[in-house]
Amino acid sequence: MKNTIHEQEKANYELQSKTMIVDHTHQSFYLEQHESLEEENRQVHNTNNATITRLQELENSSSQLQVDQLNLFLTIFFSL
Repeated sequence: MKNTIHEQEKANYELQSKTMIVDHTHQSFYLEQHESLEEENRQVHNTNNATITRLQELENSSSQLQVDQLNLFLTIFFSL
């Protein structure tokens, strides 16, 4: 009977050890996946900011070009 209990306790201990190893492996995997997603999110955020900045620059350039065209038109019109 003691041998059976000892064998069962040993089997339980081995199972707990294997479960802890699997849990640790899953935690490591999920942590790596989480860190990878955070890095990807940072890169997307930086790209979005750069795109917004460039669009604002283009909008400003376009507005300035329209002002320059209007000034040119008015200069030509009033010089006639």
